[in-house]
Amino acid sequence: PSTSFEMAMALRVGAARMAASVRLAAPTRALATAPDAQSGLVSPGIQLYGLEGRYAHALFSAASKNNALGQVEKELTAVQGSLKADASFAGFLESPVLNSAERVDSVNKIMGAWKMSETTKNFFVTLAENNRLAKAGGVITSFQQLMSASRNEVICTVTSAEALNSTTQNSLKKSLSAFAPGQEINFDYVVDPEIIGGVIVELGADKYIDMSTRSKVNKLVKELSAPI
Repeated sequence: PSTSFEMAMALRVGAARMAASVRLAAPTRALATAPDAQSGLVSPGIQLYGLEGRYAHALFSAASKNNALGQVEKELTAVQGSLKADASFAGFLESPVLNSAERVDSVNKIMGAWKMSETTKNFFVTLAENNRLAKAGGVITSFQQLMSASRNEVICTVTSAEALNSTTQNSLKKSLSAFAPGQEINFDYVVDPEIIGGVIVELGADKYIDMSTRSKVNKLVKELSAPI
């Protein structure tokens, strides 16, 4: 974008409120994520909560008003890939050592090198200024949920101890489609050996089904350790 943008992000954590601003909208326009300012945001059709949700809503609204939703989604997906593939980048986001100025300077250099848009770059600057870079992964996931909702899609993450074969995947798709009538379900399959067996299903932002062996074992251990 050729114009500068300004976004005010008011974040409430418990009883505390902190404000953060980033140039994501025109200088005369303020955009807030505080509960009392939600009506000023562009709605994707669902409401997410928590710190990650508020950041994601603010970014969605800013990108929408800037006609940059597709571009920002693509850029965040690239950042997400780097988080998974580049240990040094992930370590930088998690680092508690750098001060605010150092975090902002590093983010500007990284985003510049990756040729990210002003919307995405300045959003990550906001995370850096408020020591929230470690939350970037969660914000990206929340933003993806908002994008899916805006397209009448829903994300379904299926976690299993080992990769599922196509027959099992198709069976799950058929069974889970009933939980999201009229919506297109985008499936994401994750392998986590620590769940031992079974599956964990996360459908959208409000449905969670844990059918893992780990969950069953933990429940059994809890019951056995309870006083008689």
